[in-house]
Amino acid sequence: MVAEMSANHRQDFGMAVDIIHAAYESGADAVKVQMFKPDSLTLNSDLPIFKFTTGPWSGMKLYELYEKACMPYNWVPKLKNLADEIGIKFFTTVYDTEAVEIAEALEIEAYKIASFEATEYDLIERVAQTMKPLFISAGSAGFTKLAKTKEVVYEYHDKVAFLKCTSAYPATLGSLNLRTLLDMRRNLSPFVGLSDHTTGIVAPVVAVAMGARVIEKHLTISDDTLDAGFSVTPDRFKTMVETIRAAEEAMGRVFYGGKSVLDRMEINGKSVRIVKDETNNTIV
Repeated sequence: MVAEMSANHRQDFGMAVDIIHAAYESGADAVKVQMFKPDSLTLNSDLPIFKFTTGPWSGMKLYELYEKACMPYNWVPKLKNLADEIGIKFFTTVYDTEAVEIAEALEIEAYKIASFEATEYDLIERVAQTMKPLFISAGSAGFTKLAKTKEVVYEYHDKVAFLKCTSAYPATLGSLNLRTLLDMRRNLSPFVGLSDHTTGIVAPVVAVAMGARVIEKHLTISDDTLDAGFSVTPDRFKTMVETIRAAEEAMGRVFYGGKSVLDRMEINGKSVRIVKDETNNTIV
């Protein structure tokens, strides 16, 4: 259960600290931040191709969005130390090799590759060389390209999880196609998951039933952030965690029959043989 901070820190260090505490209190296993600079993602251009025309950032230039969304790199060691102190895992999305080198110096324990970088093989190879667990969102790549991504990672290790992701903000339930998780498990990695941009918690629960081992969800403590429209509040995140844990318990194991206490029950047609429990009480 990963709480994605994304741009919800609003470039306020105190808010970033509060999000980490909220993630821990909401039952998240890990909190994730993003390491990028606007110049590493886009050009500062007024051409239409560099502007959002729909969605929550309609009318903004990509460069303007990334300027407002980026996290100062000098926050990362402080936030990592905080996460270590309170007992929640901490890792980061990296968008270029410069960020990887900085993160390595900070001894970041795992990495995430975002959807639009899922086919940047030089970046992926550098991250794979660290031999650390790697999460890759598969939102913008077809199967053939993702298979190539898998090959690049497997040259170094197999500690990789591919996350189903719909690159829409917010995403609709009908756009998720979560059955793809079953195919991803067969053909990409036994470790799959969901990077979710919907506004609710149904999709993560369904994804777990489809075999997801990782759920990433944006967490916000304010409704006035760049990513608030596809993030959940701490109480909703906690409900999601509790519902998923209940779903995992209900999924159980392969078992034919009733409750475990009735494992010895023998049913022949409509007749049921009387059996005793461990304290010799009749239960049937």
